[in-house]
Amino acid sequence: MSSIRDRNLISYTLHEGCGMLHAWSDVEIMHVPLITVIVPVYNTSPWLRRCLDSIVSQTYTNLEIICVNDGSTDESGAILDEYAARDSRIKVIHQKNAGVSAARNAGLDVATGELVTFVDGDDTYVDGAMSQVVDLFSQGNYRMVVTAYRWVETDGSSFHRGMPASEICSARSLQERMLYDSRIMGSVCNKFFKRKLIEAIWFDESLKYCEDMHFVSQVLQRVPEMQVLISSTATYEYHANAASAIHDASRMLDSHGNLHYLNALDAILNLYPKDWQMWLLVRSGQFRLIEENLELFWSKTNVMRRLACKALRLSPAYLLCRKGNPLRHRMSNVAKIWKYCVK
Repeated sequence: MSSIRDRNLISYTLHEGCGMLHAWSDVEIMHVPLITVIVPVYNTSPWLRRCLDSIVSQTYTNLEIICVNDGSTDESGAILDEYAARDSRIKVIHQKNAGVSAARNAGLDVATGELVTFVDGDDTYVDGAMSQVVDLFSQGNYRMVVTAYRWVETDGSSFHRGMPASEICSARSLQERMLYDSRIMGSVCNKFFKRKLIEAIWFDESLKYCEDMHFVSQVLQRVPEMQVLISSTATYEYHANAASAIHDASRMLDSHGNLHYLNALDAILNLYPKDWQMWLLVRSGQFRLIEENLELFWSKTNVMRRLACKALRLSPAYLLCRKGNPLRHRMSNVAKIWKYCVK
């Protein structure tokens, strides 16, 4: 990796007349990996320049920037072409609208970098993020690195989210923690992968929410003993956006009135058949997702009641799962769900 240094002591002798000059030079031979940044874009023109500027202005310049215009109907496509015309590192793919998973898969199809990561078109990178990532990979024989991130509010205020100190854990442990520890996002945007690690792994285009957690879960399930570096260094900036899909309650339900989130967690559970611990964690996570989003459907009584009843069926797993909130807190959340059922 870029910071793995092979120091070769070069000795050479110069003969000039009767004299001999010995000169020694300590030379660093550095490997500078190409980082592929995949940017799925759909109608993000108000924020897209901000996103692209944060990438092209990185001090680490060995980047391959693959932007996939997923059938945008605003000026996003034109903005991408404008940036590509003046920066040869940017490759633009224009396709019919097929969803964020299809856009990311299109980027993976053509990615050539040694490292691969993702950024959403309305978010940004921290200054110097890529240099920090290369340095993190150089600290060990890692195939995957997870970083902290900054949450940026619409008024410009921000706060750090992630682990307070860096640590190393197994892929299996990271999988479990993604399901109960809110400090570790399931998103792909704060994760950097060796490209060989994710070969033949794709985003499930049938999933509308948590599709990125499912992608990460496929990676972790493939190599459960792999050591992953979780860094306290923030590289990514998530910008709160009122127009984002996660703020639109009507888009959170599938055709059967179930939360899309639950479908994604079912898909994750399918990766771990006959695994009791993972069953508890997934079912507990589904309870939490319903409990955390239930108030969004306050005006839709039938939807809210149906989701609350689903949560009650999941509550035994939530109460039995010892990872996450204390038992007293979990019992309080279950009691709160009962109130929604009788509304």
